[in-house]
Amino acid sequence: MGQDIILLKKYIKLANYLTVLCMYLKNNFFLERPIDLSDIKEKPTGHWGNASQINFLYPHINYYIKRHSLKDVSLVIGAGHAGIPFLINTFLDGSLERFYGKKMPLQKLIINFSGPLGFRSEINPTYPGTIYAGGELGYSLPTAMGYLFKNPKKTIFCLVGDGEAESGGIAASWDYPYFLKPKTDGVLVPILNLNKFKMGSPSLFANYTQKQLKHFFSSHRLKAYFVSKRHISFIKTLEKIHQDIINWRNGTNQYLPIIIFCSMKGDDAPVFSKDAILNSLKSHKNPLPNIYRDREKIKLLTAWLEKHFLPEFSSFSKISNRNFKEILPKPGYTLGDFQPTKNVQKPLLLKLNKNTSCSIKDMDTMINQYATQKKLLVFSPDELNSNKLTKTASSSYSFEILNEQICQAWLFGNAIAGKKGLLSSYEGFMPVIDSMLLQVIKFIEERKKIKHLPPIPSLNYILTSVWWENCYSHQNPGFICSAINFGCPFVDIQFPIDTTSAVLGLHKNLNTTNKINIMSLSKREHSCIMSPQKAKKLIKNGFLEFYDSQDFNLVFFVMGDALYAEAEKIRKSLKKHKKIYSKILYFYNVFSLINLSEKQLVKITQNKHILFFFPGYINAIKGIMFNKISKEKISFYGYSNKYISGNTTQKIEANGIAYKNIVKELQHLRLL
Repeated sequence: MGQDIILLKKYIKLANYLTVLCMYLKNNFFLERPIDLSDIKEKPTGHWGNASQINFLYPHINYYIKRHSLKDVSLVIGAGHAGIPFLINTFLDGSLERFYGKKMPLQKLIINFSGPLGFRSEINPTYPGTIYAGGELGYSLPTAMGYLFKNPKKTIFCLVGDGEAESGGIAASWDYPYFLKPKTDGVLVPILNLNKFKMGSPSLFANYTQKQLKHFFSSHRLKAYFVSKRHISFIKTLEKIHQDIINWRNGTNQYLPIIIFCSMKGDDAPVFSKDAILNSLKSHKNPLPNIYRDREKIKLLTAWLEKHFLPEFSSFSKISNRNFKEILPKPGYTLGDFQPTKNVQKPLLLKLNKNTSCSIKDMDTMINQYATQKKLLVFSPDELNSNKLTKTASSSYSFEILNEQICQAWLFGNAIAGKKGLLSSYEGFMPVIDSMLLQVIKFIEERKKIKHLPPIPSLNYILTSVWWENCYSHQNPGFICSAINFGCPFVDIQFPIDTTSAVLGLHKNLNTTNKINIMSLSKREHSCIMSPQKAKKLIKNGFLEFYDSQDFNLVFFVMGDALYAEAEKIRKSLKKHKKIYSKILYFYNVFSLINLSEKQLVKITQNKHILFFFPGYINAIKGIMFNKISKEKISFYGYSNKYISGNTTQKIEANGIAYKNIVKELQHLRLL
C-alpha cells in the first residue's frame, strides 16, 4: 500500500497543478520562464473553493473501486462549478478519452476551458459519467436516489457541499435510508464537504460540533465517518464503509454510511500574508481577481503553481493515465466510465373497446399494470389517492413524499437510469419546481448533442386540479405557463378532453424519449365524449372541430376538460337565447396551436371572432396567438386568481368565464 499512497499523492498534486493551469494560464504551462501577463487568460474562470477536495476524493474512490474490483460505482458532484477538477480527473483516469472515442489533448483542454470551444465550469452532460448537472439548485442527493430505485447493484457516492446542504432538496433528503430498500435498490453514500463556508458566509453545518453532527445524521439512520486529508485514514474509512454496504445489502444493518469530509475552503492553496486563499471566502471563485492587470498577483500565482509542480511531469507528453495505472480501475470501470442503462422495454398497450366507458379508474389500472410489470416508477407528493390512483398508490413501484422538489429529482434520476417514470401531482403546487424543470430541459438539450449517448425515457407529468371547487388557495397554473414560456420544442403540454384521451395520451407519452410530457386535467370525472378511435385522432392531429353549424359566426378555441364543459354550456346557451351559431375547436396540446399557420387559422375560423378558453394565465397564450391573428379578432379567458365565497357559478363569474361574462364581451364587440 505504501507505493500506492506515494502514487496517490503524486496524482493529487498533479491534479491540483492542472486545475490551477486551467483557471489561469494560456501559455508557459510548466514555468519554463517567469510568468508574464501575456501568459494569463483574459478572463480566468473556475472555482478553487472545492477543487482540491474533489482532486483528493476522486482518485481515492477510484482506488477503492480497483481494490475491490467493483463494476457499478459512480460519483455525483453536487458542489457547484466543479467542472475543472472533474474534467482533470476524467482526463487522468482515461475516461474522457473513452467517452469521446478520441484522444483529448490536455493542452487544448486547458487553453479552451470555459471558452467558446471548451467545457463549461458547471458539470453537465458533456462530461463523462454525469447523471446530474450543475450544483446550482442543490438536488444532487435526491437525483442520486432516483437513479438508485430498483437498481440494486449500483453504488453512488454523492459529494454535497455544506452550503448546498441548506437547500430545500438536500435538507429534506437525509431520510433516504427510509426509502432505499436493501434487496431492490442501490446504495447511496453521501460525502458532506464540510469546509464551513458557502459563497458569501459560513454554512449552517459550520455551527455544529462533531458530536451534534453525529447525532443529527444518526437520527436519519446514517452512520457518520469523520475524515480529513489523511490518506491511510481515508483508505481505512472506505474499507469500513465497504463492509457497511455489504451488511446493509444483506439486511444485517439498517444504517447507511455518510462521510463527513472535514476540509478547509480553498485547501492546498499557498498561505499569503495579505491575500489569503486558504480557509477564506476569497477562494470560492477566482482567488486572484484582476490578475491580468496586476503583476503582484502573478507572483502569488507563481508560488501557487510551484507548490504543486512535479519535475517528472514537466511537459504534456509526460502526463497520461498510464502514469497511474497501479491505482486506477481497469478501463471501463472508473468513475468517469459510467453510462446509463440502455434498451428499456415499452409498456403494454391497455386494450380499450370501441364503446368503452372510460374513467380515472382506467388510468389507474393502466399505470398500476405497468408498475407491477416493473416497467414504470411513479412519484408523487402524497397525491396518488387524492388523484384517485388508488391501485397505483399501493404499489411497491410508487414513491410518495410531501416535497415536489424531491419528487422532481427522483423522476429525473430515474430517467437518467433508463427507466420510465411518472410524476402525479396537484397542479397548484407544482410551480415550486419551475427552475428545476428548466435545468432538466437544459440537461436534455446538451445531452442530445452527444451523439453516442442513448436517449433517456421522457419525463412524464400528470397535473390535476378541481378548478371551480377551490379556485384560489389550491389553484395555480403557473407550471404550465412557465413550460410554455420556456419555448422548448420537446416540451409537450397536453390537455385531454376526457379520460379516454388521457389514458391513450399517457400511454403514448410513456413510449417517448428525450421529451417533457405535461398532461393537465381536472380530478372531476367528466362523461366520456370520445371513442378510443376518435381520441387517437385528437392526439395525432392535435385538435378536433366540434360543429354546431356550417354557417357559424363565432369560434371557441378551447384547452382543458373543465373549460370544454364550460364552453359547451355557453355555446348551447348562446344558440338558444341569442341565436349565435358557433363551433368549438378543441386543442389537445399547445404545439398543435403553435404549428397552425395564419393561412390555416383563416380557413378554420373563416375570419370570425375567436373566444379562447385557456386553463392558465392568459398572457402565456397571448404571445402565441398575436403572432398569428389580429388582437381585435380574439378574446382571451383564463384563470384570474379571483375568489369569492359562493356557489360554483359565482366563482366562474368571478374569474370571467361564465355565460354572463361572454354576453357582456360580445355586446362590447357589437357581435350581439
